[in-house]
Amino acid sequence: MKRWFIFTIVMAVFGVAANYATALSVSPSGEVVGWGVTPFVNNDNGVVVTDIAPGVTSYLQNDWAPINYPGVGNVPSPGGRTGEQFDLEEMHVRVVGDEMQFLLVASSEYEATAGATYSLGDLMLNVDGVDGFDYGLVTLMGNAGLTAGGLYDIDTTRGLQGAYANNPTIAAEIGPWAVQTGMMVSQEDIDTADHDYGNPNNRSRSWWEDNTTLYEFSVDLAAIDGPRPESIDFQIAWGCGNDVIGGTFDVPSGGGPGDGQQTNGVPEPATAMLGLIGMGGLAARVGRKTRPRR
Repeated sequence: MKRWFIFTIVMAVFGVAANYATALSVSPSGEVVGWGVTPFVNNDNGVVVTDIAPGVTSYLQNDWAPINYPGVGNVPSPGGRTGEQFDLEEMHVRVVGDEMQFLLVASSEYEATAGATYSLGDLMLNVDGVDGFDYGLVTLMGNAGLTAGGLYDIDTTRGLQGAYANNPTIAAEIGPWAVQTGMMVSQEDIDTADHDYGNPNNRSRSWWEDNTTLYEFSVDLAAIDGPRPESIDFQIAWGCGNDVIGGTFDVPSGGGPGDGQQTNGVPEPATAMLGLIGMGGLAARVGRKTRPRR
């Protein structure tokens, strides 16, 4: 897959750096503004729901994990209140124009502690149906020193940290949790918000949803090499592997609700690139990459 790219220094010249924002907002009732989604309304776990809001596909796993962890079962490890810190509870996905947008509902903001402190992993994407992740959206610069909010065409990835790095079953089930090296092909802000959802499922105090963090990630589908993908596998996990959430999203050919609209005010990197091209900017040819394996 050969293609032409403007040197990544163009991104820096036009101010593309680690961008965190708080534009995401939540109504007093808990509904995420602009999404029509209220977390924890549907108590089913390990299911995919397509009617929570128009055009939104929802992947639900509150207080549940897709991995059977030793000694605790299918709950965020290591169980109890500590495990709740790692709970990746819901992921809502939609396409708006050429943007694929992700709304992650989680119990902690970027870091959680179980003996040591671990970081939230990157949003890993498989776009070609071949085993392994092709692209990754970096959630935190500290994961590997890459630009937060940057979408990277992956060269290499990072394996799990902590005890589960030595558990071959869990390490294989989760696979890589972050981009190690690659080429940045686009960049968007990461929007966050916090909200106290209390005790929506009438559980013991250890499982209450106070201080829930919501993250909004955006992926520019036009930056993905080749034709628009028909479906995309996605995954995000903690660096220690204490929880993971993911699934397969069928990408609508027409863009979905709000087709053609931009939902955040970040200047389009493509616009900056076109300006540089007009000034005689250089391009660099990038050859085929070897895809990382899970």
